[in-house]
Amino acid sequence: KAEDASRQAAQGPRRQYLKKGEGVVQPTKPAQKADRTVRNPPLPSRTELTQHTQKLSSTQAASRSKDYISRNTREVMVPKPKVAAPPRRTHQAGSIPKYLQTRKTEWAEQREHSAQAAEMARIQALTPPGTRLVGEQEKATILKDLKQSLAGAVLELNSFPSVVDTLSRIKAREACEHRIGDLEKAIAAFEKPMVFIRDDI
Repeated sequence: KAEDASRQAAQGPRRQYLKKGEGVVQPTKPAQKADRTVRNPPLPSRTELTQHTQKLSSTQAASRSKDYISRNTREVMVPKPKVAAPPRRTHQAGSIPKYLQTRKTEWAEQREHSAQAAEMARIQALTPPGTRLVGEQEKATILKDLKQSLAGAVLELNSFPSVVDTLSRIKAREACEHRIGDLEKAIAAFEKPMVFIRDDI
């Protein structure tokens, strides 16, 4: 007994277990049995069976009536359409396409025409009533004639003696100088960008 007591002291306090029938008993739920009955799909009706049978027989008859050998022969004999090759690229990379060059030329011509029309409208607005604008060709011809006349007048003036003693020579020299002045004024006027003259000239 002394050995048992020392063994119990070494093991620690003894555990107290409940005996059968003592303590609170928890109510147990009854175990539910799994429903192991296999539910088969419902059987088809008589009309559904007849429809299904007719459908099967018609598909089987159609497959029997097809002649697969002749169909395959026809498919082989009929040539398949060739796949068209992609169009050959004619445009060279890095260069302006021809249609763009044409369009650029057309746009430049349109701009030039519109600029000319705007210039004509501006000149028309600046033209005084009863006058007209002298064209470039007409202006060049008039300037050429005026310069020739001026050269002739200068030669005539140089032909006079340095000392003019008679009244007629004095008047002739003054008339020549006056004509030279008029010609110089006319040349300066016709050398302007825009020259207007009367309509009746």
